[in-house]
Amino acid sequence: MILNLKWVRQFLKPKILVKYAAAIAVIVFCALCLSGGGAGADLERLDTKASRAFHAGDFDAARSLCVQFLQKTEQNYGAFHPNTVAALNNLALVMHAQGKFSQAIALLEQALRVNKTILDNEDPRLAVSYANLAFANEKNGNAAKAALLYKQALTIAEISMPPDHPYQQFIKERLVRLASAPSSAHDETDYKVKDV
Repeated sequence: MILNLKWVRQFLKPKILVKYAAAIAVIVFCALCLSGGGAGADLERLDTKASRAFHAGDFDAARSLCVQFLQKTEQNYGAFHPNTVAALNNLALVMHAQGKFSQAIALLEQALRVNKTILDNEDPRLAVSYANLAFANEKNGNAAKAALLYKQALTIAEISMPPDHPYQQFIKERLVRLASAPSSAHDETDYKVKDV
């Protein structure tokens, strides 16, 4: 929200402040509702707890917290919002760590669908979404699908990122790896959902 400082100074005068107190309260309430109100702090706490559980290897707790995080994010921001995509990616990461590959891929497909709806076709976050799904498919042994998704990610990354961007390099390395040894999809590389 952009505020005109002259307007703010006018409201700081006592007579005007009292006269318009109800209107100010409504404006502040609406701004809080539109921004998610106090939800931001609650979501941040949930995200932190989920991250700690994940890094401690407590994947059941991490999954439960990620599900709560996703539900609250959708309640506060809706299904078609970048925060919801982040929540889907977090839950997919946990599912993949638990060996629930098809569920992780389904969540990443949902995240990609949302990103395709809310982002411009040349947005770097769309490249990341394609690459996340490609990486999950690669780790699940579906090298052909992974290669197609990496190529889509690279097409967008080449338009939206500088040539030396680490993420663009990551995508190129994965494509080379798939082309040279398709069976390398089962290597020991940790699964990490990437973010720009």
